[in-house]
Amino acid sequence: DALVMASHPFPLGAGPCEIWAVAEQGDSVVPGGGVNVVRKLLDYGPSGVYQNSRGIIRGTSQNFSRAEVWVGTGAGATFASLAAPSFFGRQMLRAEIGATSTRLTLDGVVGSDFPGVPATLDGPFVIGGRTNMGNHWKGPIRDVLITGPLGSEDAARLTTFAAARRNL
Repeated sequence: DALVMASHPFPLGAGPCEIWAVAEQGDSVVPGGGVNVVRKLLDYGPSGVYQNSRGIIRGTSQNFSRAEVWVGTGAGATFASLAAPSFFGRQMLRAEIGATSTRLTLDGVVGSDFPGVPATLDGPFVIGGRTNMGNHWKGPIRDVLITGPLGSEDAARLTTFAAARRNL
């Protein structure tokens, strides 16, 4: 199942934003006895077109569950990810999508900046998967919030709020 919004007010082109989520991924890393499966938490932009959309996925690499944010750059996509912690269970994510780079934070672990200029086109906003994709999110999605870029004080307050909701 997925929640689909045909229109939304979120930034297009190279417009910066932050995507915050508290979600739980309960799917095993290698479902079906060894097949690594990507699970899509949310995205927006043209359906199935990574190079012109933005989103958060649970990806896998060498049987390790990893949180990833992708930002389409027109010709391809920038994938910001963390080597640890594993993206399993209920966790808090923050994706900082800037005009020239993207950074992911998972449960307080801050990743590096991944360069890339967003080229997001209009398309539906989808939470929990895509209607044309079989690998829907497996687990509850507690909160999703998309904001403009936050200053350090606002980000600290939202981190405290989201961390408390993570534990509910």
